[in-house]
Amino acid sequence: MRSLVRMFGLPALWAVVGELEHSIRTGAPSAERVLEGRFWGYLSAHPAASRICDQAMTAKAYGQVARADTARVFGPSQ
Repeated sequence: MRSLVRMFGLPALWAVVGELEHSIRTGAPSAERVLEGRFWGYLSAHPAASRICDQAMTAKAYGQVARADTARVFGPSQ
């Protein structure tokens, strides 16, 4: 959970979210408006932010795998 919170706190992510109205109105990604190289380009240029995102995605994947494994063993929840 900590890694996801750290990722959601990245200034670049907040800048993208801050331009959400632009995306809704135009259909274009807001990241291309506020981040040079869009989101992935930003991560390539900012290794610390990239590490935070990597950690968050890894933690998220582990949580999803654990839930999927539980569902497989015990069946779907009611």
